[in-house]
Amino acid sequence: MAHARTSLPRLFSELAESQHALADALALPDHELLATETLVLALLEIGPSHTPSEVARLTGLSRGRITHLTDALLGRGFISKDPDHIDGRRTILSITADGRTAAIEARTLVEKLERKLAGELGPAGVDMLAQQLSSIRHLRS
Repeated sequence: MAHARTSLPRLFSELAESQHALADALALPDHELLATETLVLALLEIGPSHTPSEVARLTGLSRGRITHLTDALLGRGFISKDPDHIDGRRTILSITADGRTAAIEARTLVEKLERKLAGELGPAGVDMLAQQLSSIRHLRS
């Protein structure tokens, strides 16, 4: 049986729907957290404290996007931003006492979704998906 080629409009639609589904799955409405905020809190909850640049590198989000996200989380009291006691030029992001519950829920949710995705695709499938998405991202260059 021949495999029908998927058209670019169909692929675009599938990717958009997948992005929306993942964003919905990662949101924590009880804490009014969007998906990207959930990811940042989960990363910080795992520890140790990170600089904004490290969070950007580990999440794959731009440094500017991380600044926007951390400003929102700071404003809501979920995280703190303090000078590094070893290198005062660096800023360290940490979970606050007020943000601890939301951060634990964020980490638990991320881990649950990672297990579900690995269960659906298998470890090799998850790696392949990451490579394919990276290839698609490089189309704009």
